[in-house]
Amino acid sequence: MAWTDETRVIELLDWETKPEDFDRLYQHVIGLLCSRGHWTREKLFELMPEEQMQLEIRATAERFEERFMSLPMFIYMWLHTGRLPQLSQEKKGRGEP
Repeated sequence: MAWTDETRVIELLDWETKPEDFDRLYQHVIGLLCSRGHWTREKLFELMPEEQMQLEIRATAERFEERFMSLPMFIYMWLHTGRLPQLSQEKKGRGEP
């Protein structure tokens, strides 16, 4: 799997200590969810408030172990295949649209 130049730059960010780098990582992951996951920002934040999304992305990034994928893709895959579907099901279970 070839990494784009943008992925390489995001991968090298010091998101743990620099708030501006975390914001860049955060925006990149939100962009992935919108472009690849077919979400809109509005739908994402309706399902998970932005502050909670930031905490979720940080917690997921902290669990990342560099093996076969980039940090942004690891976070994207966790949210896209795990956390967001779970929240969507919970919302449906409560009878919310």
